[in-house]
Order: sequence, then C-alpha cells, then structure tokens
Amino acid sequence: MRKFYFLLTTILFSFLVHSQSTHLVISQVYGGGGNSGATYSNDFIELFNPSATTINLSGYSVQYASAAGTSWAVTPLSNVSLQPGQYYLIQEVSGGAVGAPLPTPDATGTINLSATAGKVALVNSTTALTGTCPTGSMIIDFVGFGATANCSETAASTAPSNTSAVVRKSNGCQETDNNGADFASGSPTPRNTASPFNICSTAAQPILTAGALSPFGNVCITTTSLSNSFTLTGSNLTPADVVIGPLEGYTFSSADGGNYAATLTIPTTGGTINQMVFVKFTPTAAKSYNGNISISGGGSSTTVAASGSGVNGPPAVSTGAATNVTTSSATVAGTISTSCSAITEYGVEYSTTTNFTNGTGTKATSNNLSGTDFSVVINSLSPGTIYYYKTFATNSGGTT
Repeated sequence: MRKFYFLLTTILFSFLVHSQSTHLVISQVYGGGGNSGATYSNDFIELFNPSATTINLSGYSVQYASAAGTSWAVTPLSNVSLQPGQYYLIQEVSGGAVGAPLPTPDATGTINLSATAGKVALVNSTTALTGTCPTGSMIIDFVGFGATANCSETAASTAPSNTSAVVRKSNGCQETDNNGADFASGSPTPRNTASPFNICSTAAQPILTAGALSPFGNVCITTTSLSNSFTLTGSNLTPADVVIGPLEGYTFSSADGGNYAATLTIPTTGGTINQMVFVKFTPTAAKSYNGNISISGGGSSTTVAASGSGVNGPPAVSTGAATNVTTSSATVAGTISTSCSAITEYGVEYSTTTNFTNGTGTKATSNNLSGTDFSVVINSLSPGTIYYYKTFATNSGGTT
C-alpha cells in the first residue's frame, strides 16, 4: 500500500506540472558549495523563465528536503518581475571556505543542500511543504536529483557533486516534466538577473523593425541638413534599452526639434517600441557618407541604410545689370546664391573681348556683400568702348 501511494503521487504531480503551459522552472541546483574541492563557496539554486510572459516572484519560494526527507526548508524570493529568458540566482549556505564566490545573488537563504541527492521545489507561496512527495497547484516546478531521491518529475536526475551541478538542458529551455531527461550533470554556471537573456524558441522572439530613411543627397560640408526620419517598432523585447547609432556624419533625436546626438537611447516599455526617429546629416569632408545605422537592444537588432554626400564645390553666382554708366565708369551688380564654404574673394571680371576666357579679363573685387548681393564700381574705362563683364566668387571649393 505504501509503495502504491508514492507511485500515485508521483504520477499526479507530473500531470499537474505538465498542465501549466507557461511557468518558471528550476534550471540549476548545486549543493557542493564550500566543500572539499568545491567550485563555488556557496550552494545555489537557479531559476529561469522559459515562457513568453513576465512573471512576478513576489510571494514565491524555493524549498528543499533531503532525498527521503519530509521536512522542507524555505527561502522566500524577492519582489522581482522575471522577464522571458531571464535567470534568477538564489544563494544558500556554505559548507566551508573552499571555492569562488557566486555572482551577486538575487535572493539569499540558509538552506544546506546535499551535494549528491535531494529534492527542490519552486512554490508560489512561502508556506513550508509537507510530506515526502508533496503535490498541489502551489508547486510550480520540482526537481529530484541523485539516485536516492524518492520523489521527482517522472525520474530523478543524475547526481551532482562538489564540482558539478544538475543543469537543465538547452540553457533552461527544455521542459518535458522528466527530471532524468531534462537535466544533466555539468560544471556549475550560476546566472543571475543581470546575466544575458536566453529566449527559448517556444517563446515569442524579440523583434525590432525599422522603416526606410530617405537619402540626404548632396549637403555642403560643415553644414547640417534638415531632418529626415524613420519609424522604429519592436515587440517581445527584453528590458534592455535600444541604442541607435553611431554612424559617421549622422546624429539622432526622438523629436524633430529636440537635441541631436551621435547615439540615441530608447527605453523599452512593456516589451514594445513605437518611435519616430529623426536624423540629421552633417558632413565634415567632401566624400560619400553611405552606410548602415546600427540599432540594437531589447534582445534584437536591425539596421537602417543611410546615404548622403558632403560637397564643397565653388559658389553659384549670377551677373546683374550695369548701372550708373558714365564715359569712364560703371556700377555692376552680382549675386552669390550658394556656397559650401566661406567666400574668400568676389567681384567682377571685364574685358573688351566678347566671350573672354575666365581669368583673362581685368578683375575688380568688391567688399560690400549684403546677404547674397554685392556691387562693384569699375573705373578708368575708355569712352566709346564696349565692355563685357561677368561676376565671380571664390571659396575653398574653387572659383565660379
């Protein structure tokens, strides 16, 4: 009769756990902390969230009993919302001074785990379990480890040691409700909430998607373009911030009239993003600035193509009418409509030869540029002579 009871409760427990489609799991158990030859100085239990749902640990506990024991020791968990793919580390007692310290634990308890065999339960309350093989909906996950463990999910896992832990396969993702199949003995690798996330294939994957960014075309060096923009969306993201950039020549802002910087950080809220990203182009040299803007964070990454060219050509000028013409002088007007760099010289070149080659006429410079307009007075002209003239302007890109 006694033997039948244990078999019945084991089958019932396995069924109850299996019926939970999304739940936390125990991903690692190490009981050799501080013992002779130990890898780490403290025992530990590691939890993992393989689901696609954030789960709050407030009111949860991990509990331990010896391989055949009926008394359960309790370690309450902290008020942490465990994200999909996130680990949680519980430090327990040390059996001595041997071994390296654990990474910063997320919770600390006083349970002394066996290094070779025992039972660990993850429970959604802090009330101690009772009995050799407890059952009930309050048990979220259960691990029996070592050959002498008399309760487990289907079958006990292999035994750990002072230098090995029982580790859930696939970095915590495998869950078939069979401890013997789901766990293997291996080097202890304690992971806490700050460790890299491990998104299981059965959980929704983090996705970042970026729209297209319009080309900036030719922009004068040392000047800043008007803004272009693209839309960034994300879903199922981890809590890590998303960082946009850097890419040479480009700056980013979350608002068109906001502050632009070489990188833009966007926090994830509830695992999602829907953000318009504004981009400006400031070339510092006459060259192409084509490239991909990197976007990464929240467990995902993507890029956006950006294109633009820095230019530094000669100024654009136009020639105006001649006024105040006398027998020996005339006033000629000119306009400098665009220039990518500072104007170093401007004025009029004139000659008695029609269609004369640039640079072969007589130069008359000006210094009265107002906005885009200037004028120059040409003196010492010969009466009764036809003169031809053109305006010119010079910058670091050349002369027009």
